[in-house]
Amino acid sequence: MISRGRLPALSWLALTAIYSTAAAASTGIQGPITYGLTPGTHRIYTVKALFDGRFPPFDQPGNPPVHLAALLTYDAHVLSSNNEGATVSFTVTHADINLIANRIKLDAKPDPNNEIPYPIDLHTVQSALDSEVILRPDGSIARVLSKSSNLIKVNIGFDLRKLFTLMMPVVFPGAGVAPVATWSNDTGVIGSSPASVHYTTTLTRANAHAQGLTLSLTQAAQSNISDTLNAAGESTSNATKAVTKLAGTVDLKSTMQFVSTSPSAANTVELARGRYDLTVHLTRAPVSAKAKSEDAQFQSGPIDVTGRMLVILGKHESKS
Repeated sequence: MISRGRLPALSWLALTAIYSTAAAASTGIQGPITYGLTPGTHRIYTVKALFDGRFPPFDQPGNPPVHLAALLTYDAHVLSSNNEGATVSFTVTHADINLIANRIKLDAKPDPNNEIPYPIDLHTVQSALDSEVILRPDGSIARVLSKSSNLIKVNIGFDLRKLFTLMMPVVFPGAGVAPVATWSNDTGVIGSSPASVHYTTTLTRANAHAQGLTLSLTQAAQSNISDTLNAAGESTSNATKAVTKLAGTVDLKSTMQFVSTSPSAANTVELARGRYDLTVHLTRAPVSAKAKSEDAQFQSGPIDVTGRMLVILGKHESKS
């Protein structure tokens, strides 16, 4: 039988144990955090994206703002690994893209009465969005192996071919980190430019548990864009091929949750869920009065867009 006199001491010990456990979960992570890029591994992600505003070629002068909804399924397959990094293919296995009559909430259920089906077949979507890249363990891109495609002519300030970065949105620092830790880099979802793009990532919480580790992070990115584009909508420094100018700002704010790939590899993580809010204020205009090409006229105009994107991890499996 425990005497009343011992209760305060036991209570103090219990509180000490709880405090120690909480402290252990928040004191930080020893060693670098890396992505699980084991060859043969498949990760299935669902990407829901809503874009509202004005962007060519959908909007026309005098018309109301455009609302575009996309539901995509990605298979992220780690093909191989070497000293340069892991080769990963990102394949769109399902695509449902619609123009919708009215703006909706990101978590809203589909309403057929609000949808205006947009005729883009899966092969066309795959041609524009499928990517094969070499990724380093920290999440940075060593090389993009797939060719650029602009079949879906929606330029909102970032390369749609790199939409896979929504699934691996953070470049982790090379050393251990502790909440609340903040670090910066110059590459991510809205592109890479040392002079004009800046990403700030903060580890807000780290929870250790029986299954490994759960990390909560936030990220903010700002980009000042001043670019010249060719007829395909790609950036070019060749003045003779410049067709349009793209100028303005892009801002991105995101909240993310990462989980350990296994209890025995707490520092090896994968994105479990990410929410991204994009604000775009751009103008695309012909480089000169002589720029009369169909692409220049078709794609010119204001690009004022808010984008809301949700990424959720689905199946995770290994195949031989």
